[in-house]
Amino acid sequence: MPKFIVEEVSPIERRIKVEVEPERVVAELDKTYRKLSRQVRVPGFRPGKVPRRILEVRFKQQVEGDVIQSLVEQTYREAVVAHSELAPVSPPKVTSDELKVGEPFRFQAHVEVRPKVDPKDYEGLELKKAPVAIADAQVDAEIDRLRQAMSQLTPVEGRTVAEKGDFAVVHYDGMVDGKQFAGGKADNVTVELVPGDFGEGNVEALIGAAIGETREVPHTFPADHRLAELAGKVATFKITLDSLKQKKLPEVDDAFAKEVGAGQTLAELKDRIRKDLTERETEKVEHESRSQLLQQLIAKNPFDVPGSMIDRTVERMIQGALERFTRQGIDPRKMQIDFDRLRESLRPQAETEVRGALLMDAIATKEKIEAKPEDLEERVKKLADKIKAPVEKVRAQVIGQDGGEALGHQVREEKTLAFLEAKAKISQS
Repeated sequence: MPKFIVEEVSPIERRIKVEVEPERVVAELDKTYRKLSRQVRVPGFRPGKVPRRILEVRFKQQVEGDVIQSLVEQTYREAVVAHSELAPVSPPKVTSDELKVGEPFRFQAHVEVRPKVDPKDYEGLELKKAPVAIADAQVDAEIDRLRQAMSQLTPVEGRTVAEKGDFAVVHYDGMVDGKQFAGGKADNVTVELVPGDFGEGNVEALIGAAIGETREVPHTFPADHRLAELAGKVATFKITLDSLKQKKLPEVDDAFAKEVGAGQTLAELKDRIRKDLTERETEKVEHESRSQLLQQLIAKNPFDVPGSMIDRTVERMIQGALERFTRQGIDPRKMQIDFDRLRESLRPQAETEVRGALLMDAIATKEKIEAKPEDLEERVKKLADKIKAPVEKVRAQVIGQDGGEALGHQVREEKTLAFLEAKAKISQS
């Protein structure tokens, strides 16, 4: 059996000294040479019959390198199993002696380990929490947003002169320094006749123009424009008004509710909107509460955090952002992201997340807070109701992937937050 010695370098670092017995070294060398003999082709010898002395002359350095790697991987795993308290959170950094037949093989593995956290002063935290109340005006604003989303542009009838708030179908031709430029000419473009920037589709200058009339509109390109030849330049666009349209909003009635798909009546639509807004506001308040509690816990419980845990959290945050961009139809590869700079900017937030997660886990362990099967089932049913999907399908997706480990961790943390909140000194913000 190998000999293991574990030394504490710091609260979050360990040095594992390993000594492998000579007999195991010899056995691993023999196995590796036998395997090599079957694989290599040496003139004058059949596969598997190449004498070892010839293999040693030709492949000694390669074989010993493979044996060292194999012995390190095997015995490092054995050391972690033998010392379950290690809890490594980073790959080992290994330094080793040379391999010598007849002698023990020794190496050292330097690893970061999960810090031991003994949480203190987590009862009686100060918490400012705003009550969740949805005003009628918020419901009306959401209905108006839905109306705007379902509006239609219809031709203006009875007049040919543009008014503020109209939508105009135009064609234009742009010039910079008296010359045309790529992308400066277009037909059948719809713009809104309101104050704003032409680059965003707003053309106040056409107010009062008649159909068929052409007006000149200046436009300054931003200094960081994607085309260097246009950056900071002033263009002049000749814009011709081809036709006028106006936005037609649907009436707010039972038919509107049915079209939105949120009920059979306007009253049901308003109830659904109020429920959604309440859930959204509750999530916001809970997020803010979590942030307040974690900030105080971190301040009251200082401890060292392994850099590797922060690094992984940073990478997870970046990956999540990239996936959100992709879902929104944005190709992250075209965004020219400075990932080194982004990683550096995310590290403080990542460190806070790691510290908070470790503290929450330690408090849950100390207070014997667990995510029970019935907790997971309740969460599955709530999620199924929220996304209008069969419970069985949601259960398979959420729990089937990892046996419910991720969901269990989330539920355990939420129960821990509820425990801390119940013990906190709460005032309304």
